Amino acid sequence: MGIWSLAAYGSLAAPLSIVFTPLILFLPPMYATEVGLSLTTVGLLFLLARFWDAVTDPIVGRLCDRWQFSFGRRKVWILCTAPLLMLMAWLFFQPPAGVSAVYLLCMILLFYPVWTMVMIPYQSWGIELSQNYQQRTRIAGFREIASMIGTTAVLGVPMFLLDAGGATKREVLGLMCGMFLVFFPVAVMLALWKTPDKSGSRVSPRVNLRELLQVLWSNAPFVSIAGAYFIVQFAYGMYLSVIQLFIISALGLGKDFLLLVFIKHIIAILCVGFWVRVSRRLGKHIAYGICLLLTAVALVAFSSIDPGNFVQALVLFVFLGIVTAPILVFPPAIVADTIDYGRWKTGNADTGLYMAILQLINKSALAMAIGVTFPLLDWAGFEEGGSNSALAWTVMHGLVSWVPALILLVAAVVIWRFPLTQRRLGGIQLRLASRERGQTASALNTP
Repeated sequence: MGIWSLAAYGSLAAPLSIVFTPLILFLPPMYATEVGLSLTTVGLLFLLARFWDAVTDPIVGRLCDRWQFSFGRRKVWILCTAPLLMLMAWLFFQPPAGVSAVYLLCMILLFYPVWTMVMIPYQSWGIELSQNYQQRTRIAGFREIASMIGTTAVLGVPMFLLDAGGATKREVLGLMCGMFLVFFPVAVMLALWKTPDKSGSRVSPRVNLRELLQVLWSNAPFVSIAGAYFIVQFAYGMYLSVIQLFIISALGLGKDFLLLVFIKHIIAILCVGFWVRVSRRLGKHIAYGICLLLTAVALVAFSSIDPGNFVQALVLFVFLGIVTAPILVFPPAIVADTIDYGRWKTGNADTGLYMAILQLINKSALAMAIGVTFPLLDWAGFEEGGSNSALAWTVMHGLVSWVPALILLVAAVVIWRFPLTQRRLGGIQLRLASRERGQTASALNTP
């Protein structure tokens, strides 16, 4: 693929990250502080909504695989659901005054299925652009660089246009959502125009969804990466869900929060190419495991930052930027390899279903992280800007530092044992190509 096609495909990730980043960093704290819902209520609602995702995500993935259109299976989903996502984002980010927990629950139940109808086709589209082991990492790299550019923009623009210390979370979210509404339709049109849809005309046979899920469960490499991915996203979600409260209340650096996260993402963008080169030498799963170990070290260091010390916080956020880029880049590229393994075993790709499960894992892990951290902070009596007890500070430090660090160590052990290396995948792809050539020849010879 040419660089312009890759750039067009990746460009769609930028506005998607503009709307996704606030879902963890700003939206739950806004509903818990400015809307007036309790930390426990917000955490549990985000957690309970994942049961709805467990129903909707596999259905969307399956439909995305089965429905065939004249210009491919993926593009039409993005084109049709883009306006719905824009509407849901505005309603979610800018709730009317005086709303209750029912409004938050309704927004969660409506927003995430629409998000799924965009993300599953988008990620499936990227996987089907190439079957090459290294090229898949390159495609994921373009997508995640664009994603980090979007995250950097969504953090940087409010920092420069608003008073970061005086602006309310609602004002910040309003500006972020406005950026999404401007750039998202432009990126959709660019990606649909310049990037081919290589999903082909082959449609998966009608198979019971339960049987398909059993097939996925029998795909040992996929189960391995899916398990590791859940552990990583849960641990990193714990950190993300409380880092703003930690920076404001524990370190007293609330005015510098956006700047610190902005710098972290700038560094991450610059380091993606480095980690892609590391993966070429060591393999994607080894590079991923190394980054998890280094991220665990960085999270532990949070507990040693002196309150009010901006330089210490800056150094740590720069290090986090260096080591966390692969958390976004490598999992989709590794899952793409497991899809080839599944196709070799079953004869069906079912790319959309694989991406649906990956999306479900991601959303469930992040929601579970919020569902654990917020009730724990509530139980400990934590209050933003208030006088907190020793127990509250101990719980806060544990949730942002030691607990996620220990969980990441578990994930690193799992991912280092990942069985599908580049050499083994190459052999599988050769056998796949040979089998499909034989099937084509047999079909041509059939009278």
